[in-house]
Amino acid sequence: MKNIIERHIFAKFRRKYIRFINIQGVESGSDIDIYCVVSDSIKSKVIIFKENGIWIEIFIDNWSDMKRKIINYDEICVGLITSLKNYWGEDYLKQAKKIIPERFRIPLQRKNIFYYRIKVLFSKYKSVLSLHEKNYFKNLIFQQLFMLAFDYSGRWPESPKKWFSQIKLINNSYTNKLISSFDKEEVFIKICKEEAQKFKGIKMIKESKNNQFTFIV
Repeated sequence: MKNIIERHIFAKFRRKYIRFINIQGVESGSDIDIYCVVSDSIKSKVIIFKENGIWIEIFIDNWSDMKRKIINYDEICVGLITSLKNYWGEDYLKQAKKIIPERFRIPLQRKNIFYYRIKVLFSKYKSVLSLHEKNYFKNLIFQQLFMLAFDYSGRWPESPKKWFSQIKLINNSYTNKLISSFDKEEVFIKICKEEAQKFKGIKMIKESKNNQFTFIV
């Protein structure tokens, strides 16, 4: 880990421009995650590469971009700040943590996208006949419902592999209904209908420079 940070961070950025570095080694997953926050004089970037059979993911945010992500309730950014081990810059890390709101909420425009996804996926779920097809769409819908459950409860989502355990621990009327919908078809259908009805429509401008990829954010 030290060698990777030396070659890919310290060799490229002077230490005075580095605010903090958080790390997660292969012992916690199948790859190495490095989150580096730098001064505003440096552009944010993502570097993903394979070395010695291990995937290395380096996420570099300047301080202003990090703050914007936190203000926008970016659960991935917050997870990189709160869940990874600190390697460098403990004081700046403490400052970053102070910016994080105590309660999680999805901004309204982004939440509307979740409602849209549920509406579309639920429509496809109803239209397919085989159990395998239905399970495929059901699993995609649960990803959206879990995020809404975190929003409704104000609980910050952790790594997706921990979502189910988190949802069970929240233990409110919505999460209890969500858990029961795994086994009860009528509950699943009801919750999908309720959330799909909240979709308000979408109007967004896509400039040509953004059309290299098809995506909804």
